Amino acid sequence: MTKSIIRILIAFLAFINAVLMAKGMNPIAIDPGVITETVSNLAAMGMILWTSWKNWNVTKEAKDAQKDIDAMKAANKEVK
Repeated sequence: MTKSIIRILIAFLAFINAVLMAKGMNPIAIDPGVITETVSNLAAMGMILWTSWKNWNVTKEAKDAQKDIDAMKAANKEVK
């Protein structure tokens, strides 16, 4: 999946370079190693943010829901 995204980005940058060259402007220097590293870092950061958001009670609704879950677990322990 990551390789496909990198290939799409490189193709997009190649297209942008072609447009810039057609207009007589300086093209963007493309280094596949830098693109790979950047995409990998962005993907890692995205996953960190996503898992943090999903596993931590960030919103007020999530905090309220966690209180309800904790109360249900406590009531369930008392029954057993």
